[in-house]
Amino acid sequence: MCASRNAPPATTARRSPRARAWALVLVLVLLVAAVVVIGLWLAGDGPSADSRGTEAPSAQTVDVLAITDGDTIDTTAGKVRLIGIDTPERGEAGYADAGAELGAFLSEGPVTLVAVPGHDDTDRYGRLLRYVRVDGRDAGAHMLQTGWAVARYDSRDGYDGHPLEAEYIELDDAHAMPTG
Repeated sequence: MCASRNAPPATTARRSPRARAWALVLVLVLLVAAVVVIGLWLAGDGPSADSRGTEAPSAQTVDVLAITDGDTIDTTAGKVRLIGIDTPERGEAGYADAGAELGAFLSEGPVTLVAVPGHDDTDRYGRLLRYVRVDGRDAGAHMLQTGWAVARYDSRDGYDGHPLEAEYIELDDAHAMPTG
């Protein structure tokens, strides 16, 4: 009989300890790389399909088609509700004045909508929830400074907090809504 009959096939030859060590190092490097990639993804440094906007703020320049009231506008991107403020509703004192103030502010330059990371993209009525800016100036802050808005629909009311919440609350405390 031939001695090769009891020998293992060539494809199952044992690896040397050095080859096994290099294979282990390679596996560990791949695992660390995978953890880093997943960590960056979850931290928001990678793409996100989360409808709550976990990626960086996105800005979109729009045309204003109509002013609904002091906190809602109709734009070429759709109906937009300003984040973090509330103004008088139809039939309430100041309704027309608040709408006129917002309209005057928005007429001063190009209007930019800014989505907020970690904030709902739309409200229960399907309106886009956005900061609205004109030449870098925030419309919500303007409405609070003029007294035609109050800081509302934020973490104090059970809604998402937003990056300008503290500033809005401070402005609200400093500027009372005009009376009659």
